[in-house]
Amino acid sequence: MEVLKEYKTTGDERHFGFHCPGCACDHLVPTPRWTWNGDMTRPSFNPSLLIFKDDPTLRCHSFITDGRIMFLTDCHHKLAGQTVELPGWDDSDWWGNNR
Repeated sequence: MEVLKEYKTTGDERHFGFHCPGCACDHLVPTPRWTWNGDMTRPSFNPSLLIFKDDPTLRCHSFITDGRIMFLTDCHHKLAGQTVELPGWDDSDWWGNNR
């Protein structure tokens, strides 16, 4: 099952979204600013993703490798320091339809 959805393409830039089980919301990753292995089911992105970097009460910092998300210890949520599989979704789950 795919864990990424392509959200927007503008010129050379493509945006991929995934559902973050730590934040319980969706995050976007723009390429080519982040490198991507091209896999929609077991994605890897580099470098790390840092969401809400200026707000430690919302911060989500992770590495995504081979379809797994490794949350760093500076995350605000209960999955900080853990590694979990990225959740899959069906089309009804895209960008807040059912979340």
